[in-house]
Amino acid sequence: MKTTLWSILNNNIDGINLSRGIEIPMIQRDYAQGRQNAKAKEIRDIFLFDLHQGMLNVKHKHSPALDLDFIYGVNTNNTFIPLDGQQRLTTLYLIYWYFAFRDRKIDDLKVQLSKFSYEIRPSTSLFLKRLLDGLDESDYRDVFGDNSSFERVLKNKNWYFVVWNHDISIKAILIMLDSIHEVFRKSEITIHDLIDVENPPVTFNFLQISNFGLSDSLYVKMNSRGKPLTSFENLKAELGKFIKESDFNSNYNYSIKSSDFVKEVDVETYFMTKIDNEWSDLFWRYRDSQYLFDEKLLNLLSFISLNVLAINNKVEFDHAIEKFSDPDFQISYYSLYVNNLINESTIINYIDILDLLTIKNVAFRTYLDESGFYEQIILPVFSKKINVDYQIRVLFYGIFEYVRRNKLHLDIIELNKWSRLLHNMTSNTIYNRSSDFIDSLQGICTFLDSYSGDLYKDFLKNSMSGFDSVQTKEEHIKLTLRISELNFNLILDEIENHGYLLGQITGVLVISGIVERYNYDKFQSLTQEDLVTIKCSIEKAYNKFIKFFNEKGLIPFQDDLFRRALLTYGDYAVYSTNFCFFVNSGRDVSWKRLLKELGTSLNTYNVARGAFLKLFDNISSSEDTLEGLRNIIKEYLNSKNEEDWLYYFIKYPIILENSYQKYVKFFEGDLIYPLRRTKYFKEEDPDYMSLVLKHKLENAGIDTRTIDFGYIQSGIEQYGIKSILGKSIKIAYNHDRQGKFYIKKHGDEGFYMGDITAVVKYISGYFEK
Repeated sequence: MKTTLWSILNNNIDGINLSRGIEIPMIQRDYAQGRQNAKAKEIRDIFLFDLHQGMLNVKHKHSPALDLDFIYGVNTNNTFIPLDGQQRLTTLYLIYWYFAFRDRKIDDLKVQLSKFSYEIRPSTSLFLKRLLDGLDESDYRDVFGDNSSFERVLKNKNWYFVVWNHDISIKAILIMLDSIHEVFRKSEITIHDLIDVENPPVTFNFLQISNFGLSDSLYVKMNSRGKPLTSFENLKAELGKFIKESDFNSNYNYSIKSSDFVKEVDVETYFMTKIDNEWSDLFWRYRDSQYLFDEKLLNLLSFISLNVLAINNKVEFDHAIEKFSDPDFQISYYSLYVNNLINESTIINYIDILDLLTIKNVAFRTYLDESGFYEQIILPVFSKKINVDYQIRVLFYGIFEYVRRNKLHLDIIELNKWSRLLHNMTSNTIYNRSSDFIDSLQGICTFLDSYSGDLYKDFLKNSMSGFDSVQTKEEHIKLTLRISELNFNLILDEIENHGYLLGQITGVLVISGIVERYNYDKFQSLTQEDLVTIKCSIEKAYNKFIKFFNEKGLIPFQDDLFRRALLTYGDYAVYSTNFCFFVNSGRDVSWKRLLKELGTSLNTYNVARGAFLKLFDNISSSEDTLEGLRNIIKEYLNSKNEEDWLYYFIKYPIILENSYQKYVKFFEGDLIYPLRRTKYFKEEDPDYMSLVLKHKLENAGIDTRTIDFGYIQSGIEQYGIKSILGKSIKIAYNHDRQGKFYIKKHGDEGFYMGDITAVVKYISGYFEK
């Protein structure tokens, strides 16, 4: 018998007397749909969303009522005792109460609403009674005017017992009321819509079991008909329902194939068939300890949907990313839907990518097996709930978009060319904001729109927007050489595969001199002799490069020889928090960044660019690397008459060696501090001349472990020597550029001033006594 909750509460069911309403029996479990965990929240969100949509459809589209399936129970003393459906009934009741309260109709409907009680705990029943008679106009204003939560308002009532905080059902009801408020606060639905007998928005099939006394065994049998739906089953059901009810369901030419037939089907049939078969077989490999793989499917769907949204609406994409990045955010069909991520484009892309992942195309399977794309890109997408790594997003989109468009005639050689080009472009583009990422997606899309089947030819003709301009120019140079009569593939592949360069070889090309030639005529008139010369120049430059750089970056030369030799051509440090003499990683201060900037004219890197190229020009390919660097330093020191800070940095390795991350703080005058980290700490970071002094003391045979170096608090207020052999003293560098040190013995009134030689002699006296 089809009926409504209102009909039961109003005792308006033909042939059945339920004058005492509904009572949740002692044997039932506590109310669970309001629990505060991810699974309960997902169920709650989906259920409330479906209820609201169903109510609106009835109100505006005259659709049939939303049916909540069967509710089983017995009639005991004119009271309906539900055996199955308690959770749905309780949530429905709370929605009735909410609308009665929102529409100020509690008093009018109190008789009917009072006929719902919980026998499980007396406290729960008492709480439900207080909902009907314990709220006033000020509470209404708090909720609907000041936006206070129901939980806060109700817990502040004088009738609310603190012990109720331990009642599981009451806690769940409070959470559910706030969830209902979030969904229905501004809804057009009214309490009159809910209790409309002629046109009810929500119904269920009411099944009364013979009136024979409630038993535990009966409840167990009735309530164990099946386990709750898993997230996968919920996802499958909700997506299937969405597709079936959408206009695009019949707009695509999908077909189901078997050994006996090929049948054309709509999108919903295709989706439901494939997700139960091939697609599930794929994800079965990645099941968890409970043999579930729902999370993997959801993660893939959310990843695809965000990429689709990015292309279509940047503002909504940014908003969605912000919400998804919340640690408490849970991915579900509902959360994707309410954030406008479930739509035709997302569904079709999801289907296409799942098909490609299970496709039997030899070229694509070979690519996935050999390229590392599966392990490096696809599996992380399966595993992470939300991934805003733009490079991974661009690579994922670029590869699948290329294969999707060319799957009927997929060529493994062209696919590998595309993969290499895409990795080079993506890995060497800096993504500071979502607009950079979106530009790359749109650039890929536009390029593939005009793809003719010859990647190199198309790129040289049309290029590809949305990526770093230096990298784009580099690809033009390399592709021009790759398609030339001379085979450049082996040497270019070798350089691109260098563990530190990772596809960006502009630095090597600049060192070789061919970028300057390209800038002159774009290689328009290259002869065979020119090509041979270019190839030799590239090989020579690369052989010189690998003398200094390995897969981690700059080789850690003894005494920091490379940095010191580079300083002989100028102060090449760049500013980022403080001045940095380049390190192996870091967006703006890495050697990799400098190698890229060799091909630009950006002012920030002018000195570093010039110094780097001069050093490489002056190092012979056949010369011993260490000896070559030492000779550069030696020639510089021999030619210098004035001893400024640069001179000391070049002459004394101890200075840069004590700058652990190669950052230096420059204050006014000669106040220069090699930093242990990236920021200056006066108690830890020595001035550079204190390090020179330490070096000279050690050369004089003095054990500097007996000398206390540190920050001198009183009088001098700077780094220096605080004691020698336990005896208090103050020795610190005078930063007036005259190369003098202050010396003040304990108990003396004034300072003694001397140069570094005098200071070493003075300190040596302590050890001669």
